[in-house]
Amino acid sequence: MRQVGFDKDGRPVLYMCFAQCSTTEQTVDGAVQHVIALLENAAKSSDQESCGYVWVLDLQGFKFFSSQKIAVAIEKVVSKHYPELLEALLVVNPGLFFHTVWHAMRRFIDQNTRSKIHLYRDKPRLQEKFHNLFPCELREWLFNEINLNLNSQYPKAQKTFWKYNHGDMHDPRGCASYVQKYVDNITLADYEDSFDRTFHLPHKNVLDEVLLRGKFKACGMKYH
Repeated sequence: MRQVGFDKDGRPVLYMCFAQCSTTEQTVDGAVQHVIALLENAAKSSDQESCGYVWVLDLQGFKFFSSQKIAVAIEKVVSKHYPELLEALLVVNPGLFFHTVWHAMRRFIDQNTRSKIHLYRDKPRLQEKFHNLFPCELREWLFNEINLNLNSQYPKAQKTFWKYNHGDMHDPRGCASYVQKYVDNITLADYEDSFDRTFHLPHKNVLDEVLLRGKFKACGMKYH
């Protein structure tokens, strides 16, 4: 899960795809704490005093037994941690396995939060929702990302989304305006200044990769 841009109202937009998750090593509590930290960090990128967020949950790669603990973590986050800040949870590519899990989960989620969760199996409805919520740049990025993650021969660049090759057409770290502001221009000094907890940082893996590349560049070395 990572922030990838902003909706038309300036709210942070987060994207998560099960095909990019390490579902075997993650505990429920660990997944919950990871998502909470990302939501709190996303709030620092918004100019709004009361920052809501939009979550795009891509179920490509969802497997019932290995992914159900992450599904439980999602339920805990949306029902018990900042539920009032959830503007919308858009679930794409839901298969039969998830429908089984969803019917079990939904009774534990209050009605107001449940009304913000939308499942999309057909593309026209998803396109309409994306058009209403997201600016063109982010909308195109999301459709490209979703289509790449659907690829039967899953590209390595998608699995290790934080290791962007600047020669590639699609940047899996986020849409161009988000990457330019929060990823490409971050420096080690910015990172050190961020410990006051008021500075928005990209996903930890993205941040580590950017800082590592910067250290190699400062030493006059090429990073592969």
